[in-house]
Amino acid sequence: MSILLENVTKRLVNHTVVDRINLTVKDREFFVLLGPSGSGKSTILRLIAGLTPLTSGKIFLHGHQVDHLPPQERGIGYVFQNYSLFRHMTVADNIEFGLRIRAVPPSERQRRREQLLEILGLGGYGDRFPCQLSGGQQQRVALARALAYSPDVLLLDEPFGALDVKIRAQLRESLKAIHQELGVTSILVTHDQEEAFELGDRIAVLEQGKLVEVGLPEELYQKPKTEYVASFLGTANLLRLWVSGAMVNLGQASLPLPPPFTSAAPSQVDVLIRPEDIELNSAQEKLTTTCLGYGEIKKVTPVGPGVKIRVTLKADQVEFRHALPPLPNLGVNVIYVVTSARAYAQEGFRPGHHVWLGIRNYHVLPYERTRVLLAIDGSAYQEYSLELGKALFPALQSEVDIIGIAERRSEQQKAQAGLVYAERVVSPAARRVRTLYRQGNAADMILGELEKAPYDLVMIGTRGRRAPTRFKVGSTAARVLQYSLTPILVIPAERKEIKNILICVTAGEPGRIAILQTGRMALKAQAKVTVLHVVSSGFGSPAAAKEAPVDEDGAKAQVDRALQLLTSNQINAVKKVRSGHTVEEILAEANSGNYDLVVTGAYLPYGHSSLLVDNFTTQILANIHVPMLVVRYKEGFPRSG
Repeated sequence: MSILLENVTKRLVNHTVVDRINLTVKDREFFVLLGPSGSGKSTILRLIAGLTPLTSGKIFLHGHQVDHLPPQERGIGYVFQNYSLFRHMTVADNIEFGLRIRAVPPSERQRRREQLLEILGLGGYGDRFPCQLSGGQQQRVALARALAYSPDVLLLDEPFGALDVKIRAQLRESLKAIHQELGVTSILVTHDQEEAFELGDRIAVLEQGKLVEVGLPEELYQKPKTEYVASFLGTANLLRLWVSGAMVNLGQASLPLPPPFTSAAPSQVDVLIRPEDIELNSAQEKLTTTCLGYGEIKKVTPVGPGVKIRVTLKADQVEFRHALPPLPNLGVNVIYVVTSARAYAQEGFRPGHHVWLGIRNYHVLPYERTRVLLAIDGSAYQEYSLELGKALFPALQSEVDIIGIAERRSEQQKAQAGLVYAERVVSPAARRVRTLYRQGNAADMILGELEKAPYDLVMIGTRGRRAPTRFKVGSTAARVLQYSLTPILVIPAERKEIKNILICVTAGEPGRIAILQTGRMALKAQAKVTVLHVVSSGFGSPAAAKEAPVDEDGAKAQVDRALQLLTSNQINAVKKVRSGHTVEEILAEANSGNYDLVVTGAYLPYGHSSLLVDNFTTQILANIHVPMLVVRYKEGFPRSG
């Protein structure tokens, strides 16, 4: 192997940018790191190169640990997105720069320079300056400079991001040819899926600093292991279906469960059908594939030589629910089809026409569980979490880790007894239950577990008010809120079900992450959602708040954006607009007695290790009488819908 990463982690102040990455890149392999902005791709590259120090973990290059070595001793060539050429040097001098500082003889420098210029199609350009070159030519020079001293590893950080489509395509072909000719182990960072699939021998998909899945391009597209990858790569018809025996029932189709699934599979599975695997025909008897049902063409969009067709299936034909993907683009009974423009024209299809649909190919994914960390301390407040958990865990198909904490040695017996009791209560509702006993500060113990393993949700029962503290929230909940990006469900009151959810859309854009997290929960729990926007006259104390005119149009636009994310997935959602002081209006609505859960997004600004005292989230938590889910997001993450 050329590159090995072991538990590589990078933290910046109060959030984790790269989270326990374990990765192997083979010798001479062209490896691609793919993911959205803010997923940690470029940081991983900089860690390998030594341009950014590790927080923890190990990095090996060709069997030697290098994380303690400076960049110049790692044998790495690095190509930046912005070229980073020396403007005062000619092309020849730029390419020879690395060779010159390594004291390579002039004749060898010239030979290597001319070889690379020829390979990259820049023969005769050696005397020009960077300002005399196009963007594509400058990027080729940057690539030649990185390859000049024959590095063991080549790292490319979105090298084509600033170029137009045609030049990007040409450079991808050149880069692939260079890689095959020189055989240097390469890692490319990109958010461009076409680029990743064209260049990558293997692809690693990242999300929020975590490695989601690694595989061959065709395997990740056709047979992904996770819902995230299925939805992230291309357009996905991702359906959540029930298993009957050894078959999946999809409309008029009855599909066999493929290996490794058996008749003992979970009661629900996710079925992925790519748009190109759907057949359209004007009559059922003309279908050459397994019949799914019939529907109506709603929209047709040209996509290069083909067309993308949106079909709404008849309700009596198919009964299923869509999983909520990372970027919602599907609704219940909506199927996307891709076919050639010629075939579409020959059939004479138009929006409004009724068509029959068949399935050529499909892929079954396991129904993803929700991993929950449930914190208890043996006190009466843990009952809030246990009662709500009994309702939530079956809907979320949760795997639950119960952490029992004794802050003092004298509390050990109470905490351990609480663990035994909690396990007995939760086990019938959860897919799996594991107990963890810890002794020490409760917040520290919870944060420690969140660092060890990925969780989807933390549940903390709290007394809700503790006057001497600055946050007026139970100290454990307050500290976990300060330092963790894991969604936190704070439970200050008893609730035995989640049927009505309130999402608070405050000043600024709706929080996409908060809405998506809640959407998953609402979809699984079959809950109704109310999206609340407060046209604010202030965030601080009511006395200090200045009156502001009511912006009805702005409020409506923000709420509609949130509703679009939810209703596109057939979640029962309505909107509500209030005007006045933000905290007062949210509390008035939340404590009205109609809601089982209140949800808000809390922005974790870079460089701050705690929530502000007057942050509206902590003000609400101090006075709310309803369980509250706080979904954290950090700088660089999308906050708008």
